[in-house]
Amino acid sequence: MQDSKTEEANEKMVEEMKPKITSYIKEKFGEVTTSDVGYSTDTGKTNISFSLPRNKEQGDEERFNEFISFIQNQLGLEHADVTMGFDDKDNGFNLEF
Repeated sequence: MQDSKTEEANEKMVEEMKPKITSYIKEKFGEVTTSDVGYSTDTGKTNISFSLPRNKEQGDEERFNEFISFIQNQLGLEHADVTMGFDDKDNGFNLEF
């Protein structure tokens, strides 16, 4: 379990990353139906979820993997639970690391 200072530092880090994450999503994926970026004290991970107002298209998995690389390599995020959804709810992507 993390102490409260560590949790506060992680929450602050996520708040600082949030504009970069939402900007990247908008630039690479376009309009989103919903999006959320937050920190879970229960899991000690950043939670990122967003939904696109369309069905899954060819190339979406590659763009999702590029997004994962961006948050890991450019933002330095070490632990996260990332979910990308679509109107056809059965065809989303999820990755925990």
